[in-house]
Amino acid sequence: MNGKLEFAYRSLGICEGKCEEMQAENDALKSAQTWQPIESAPKTGFFKAWHRLWGCEITVQFTDDGARVIEKTKTTEWPISAFSRWMPLPPAPEAAK
Repeated sequence: MNGKLEFAYRSLGICEGKCEEMQAENDALKSAQTWQPIESAPKTGFFKAWHRLWGCEITVQFTDDGARVIEKTKTTEWPISAFSRWMPLPPAPEAAK
């Protein structure tokens, strides 16, 4: 947490001794949501992938043979080389209470 923000939180009593914990959680969330090389993408489940030609993210998963990826509506397949990076999907929203 930057110094000014931490000072403000401590001054307002928001942290209540939890600034370090809040910073660690924030750092973990940031590192989980960074683009990673496509070669390290998970072999199961959906993930976001950056399309090299189109310059946008597409939600995909590997095909059963692991040689290609397929878009989440199961209508388009691409070779993995069509993508440069991947990122995990955010968690689904919690159910309304």
